[in-house]
Amino acid sequence: MELSDRERRLLAEIEQNLRRRDRAFARRIDALNGGPLRSGPQRFACYVSRREIVCLLAIVIVMTVVLVSVTLVAGGGRPVTPLPPHPPTVPGPGQGQPK
Repeated sequence: MELSDRERRLLAEIEQNLRRRDRAFARRIDALNGGPLRSGPQRFACYVSRREIVCLLAIVIVMTVVLVSVTLVAGGGRPVTPLPPHPPTVPGPGQGQPK
């Protein structure tokens, strides 16, 4: 969203007043603004180094290997045997079928 000329002037006046009143604040703002300016959709994204990406991928691979290993060891490689079928229920004495 684009700022109007009036809004830009007001913001510039506020910035000038802050710079005059608080020199330490002005130095901190200048230090923050001194970094490389980013534009476009990634202007709020943080920088991630290649080393951090490699470490993250290594952690994911190690965790995957551990998970697969635990799953294989817990299963033991044995097939699952089904439970035997239930025997048919036979009515007990006094529980015969109604006539």
